[in-house]
Amino acid sequence: MNRQLEAIRKFLKEEDLSFFEPVNGKHKERQVISLVMNRDVARWHVWISIVNEKVLLVHSHVGFNVPKGRRQAVAELITRANFGLLVGGWDMDMNDGEIRYRSSTPFDEGEVLPREVLRHTFYANLSTFERYFPAICKCAFGDDSVNVKELVNQTENREELSSELKSILEHTEEDSNGEEDSAPAPESGPAGEEPADPRERLRKARQEARERRRKNQRSEEVTPEPAEPVPVPEASPDPEE
Repeated sequence: MNRQLEAIRKFLKEEDLSFFEPVNGKHKERQVISLVMNRDVARWHVWISIVNEKVLLVHSHVGFNVPKGRRQAVAELITRANFGLLVGGWDMDMNDGEIRYRSSTPFDEGEVLPREVLRHTFYANLSTFERYFPAICKCAFGDDSVNVKELVNQTENREELSSELKSILEHTEEDSNGEEDSAPAPESGPAGEEPADPRERLRKARQEARERRRKNQRSEEVTPEPAEPVPVPEASPDPEE
């Protein structure tokens, strides 16, 4: 177990990601490594652990509990989303509304966790979380007028969501120091094709979000009327399988 945890620590350090190891969690039988992701779309908690010394488990937690009256709609949304996902899936506790995205990958028991297994599982988790998080926010804090099927279709087709959702995203974006990302630009493939590497997709998403912010700033210089923020409560969840 110590070798596996050390492999995770080494990977996160090489990726220049800060992390910590909670002492008291719900699951005393396994140690968890935690980090907070600050991206253009959201700020959220990620838990990484090893289960039974042969399964890598990564959880991304949304950071709020879905209101009771909206859990059925969100349940439909994540069920529709899960149908098309190849790696991982969305989970929601119907009792309290906790929601998270789970990715897991088995590896040979007794061997040191391969770096490529960790890299692909970790970044695939982040990429999928970022992709669906806006739709989950709109569904969780919307009303009965939200068309869940259309919302999922828009997300999976990468179409622009409504102006209402854009407002939500603008007020949930949090860059730690407002600094520009120093990561190199992703290599572009054929026109209209997404980069294959999850990290490149994340970089591309961050660049697109920065462009949107620049355009918004230029618009505000002409008509300086700040939008009303849409609060999204945050919570620091305990790790669960």
